[in-house]
Amino acid sequence: MYKRSSDLLIVAAAAIVGMVAALSGANNLVIGALFGLPLALALPGYALIAAGAPSGALGPAEHLTFSVGGSIAVSVLGGFALNLTPWGLRPDSWALLLGGLTLAACAVALLRRQAIAPAPAAAWVRLRLRDIGLFGLAALVAAGAFVVAIDGAAQLPAQGFTQLWMLPADDGVRIGVQNLDSQTMRYTVELAVGGQVMRRWESIELQRNARWETAEPFQARAGAPVEARLYRFDDPKNIYRQVALQSSHQ
Repeated sequence: MYKRSSDLLIVAAAAIVGMVAALSGANNLVIGALFGLPLALALPGYALIAAGAPSGALGPAEHLTFSVGGSIAVSVLGGFALNLTPWGLRPDSWALLLGGLTLAACAVALLRRQAIAPAPAAAWVRLRLRDIGLFGLAALVAAGAFVVAIDGAAQLPAQGFTQLWMLPADDGVRIGVQNLDSQTMRYTVELAVGGQVMRRWESIELQRNARWETAEPFQARAGAPVEARLYRFDDPKNIYRQVALQSSHQ
């Protein structure tokens, strides 16, 4: 056989470890970088190149370039495919798709390598200055992309929101608002029964993480819809939050 298959065994083992790490639900940045990045950026492309060119005619730099490019292409196309499935874009579905494809391509590459005639191994290990330069450039690009991705994720602004709730009480309902935004907010709250506004609280100003709550008694026929509507002060015409109950009062 032209080339020992230890590389394919390493790739297959790394793919299996990556799938196991994803399926185990480990939520750790180091584990994700150590096992997830190779599965997304290197292993599928390497296995596909090995299956398509089992003779090893490509040099190290070309092999690295095609491995990274092929892996990215597979990840992009796989993302479109997963988005159409019931499983969606989740870490476990990504891992199963990329890992399964890598293992299948490794099996094909192994069979094809066994079917070809031996060739001098020196052609694979001979490195040229251009190859070393391209290899280093590819490594720098990959490292830079990783650093930019991590830094961008760390600097994403926190997405605040406002919580509105309404709970039934013995003689009416209890309505509450909590500001979980990053700044002070002003609101208007409406209570509507059967489509008619019964009470309106205006200019409710809440600091960050502050809460407002009130109890409102009312009488309404059983089954009448009871709605609490929340409006932001900067957008008073559009309902920002809304909750509804069915009245049980007679």
